[in-house]
Amino acid sequence: MHAFPDTSFFLIWLHFLRQEQPF
Repeated sequence: MHAFPDTSFFLIWLHFLRQEQPF
């Protein structure tokens, strides 16, 4: 269990969104 799983998930999520729809 990580101390800050939300942060990592959030960063990965943003990365995927940018790849799909780079504004």
